[in-house]
Amino acid sequence: MADTIREQIIKDFVTRAETMSVANGYNYEYADNVIRARVAIDPTEIPAVVILPQQETVSRKYGYHEHVMPVRVEGMVEPGEDDDSVAAEKVMGDLIKCFSAPDWSMSPDYMDDIGYTEGGTGGYPEVDESIVGAFIVLTVKYTTVIGDPTSQEAT
Repeated sequence: MADTIREQIIKDFVTRAETMSVANGYNYEYADNVIRARVAIDPTEIPAVVILPQQETVSRKYGYHEHVMPVRVEGMVEPGEDDDSVAAEKVMGDLIKCFSAPDWSMSPDYMDDIGYTEGGTGGYPEVDESIVGAFIVLTVKYTTVIGDPTSQEAT
């Protein structure tokens, strides 16, 4: 069976995150540690970006399902010389830059819409901790044929 449209979108998020490097204009080197759907991250994997697909809602319309899928994207770094707050804001900026850029939000064509809907830092490290991060949530809208999550074209 072919990948579902949802799976194709998740794979696109991972591929997009793999472009996040200093050479490509980002503040930190995330590209080597793109993690899919895992909450526990080993400190040796930092800096990292985690792609967390969320529960979607679906409505039925004229033989199709219209899906609304939130995707939470988290970035984590060791701040180095930056203040924790400054580092967290840089991470958030990197995530917004990567995942809401017009060149990507209008492509691929199987996504009807993608938009940045919320984000923040989610907290700051304690005195003995050294990792900071931020997250964004993007809402992806896409359509599939009822009964066929791999197709957007009725046969």
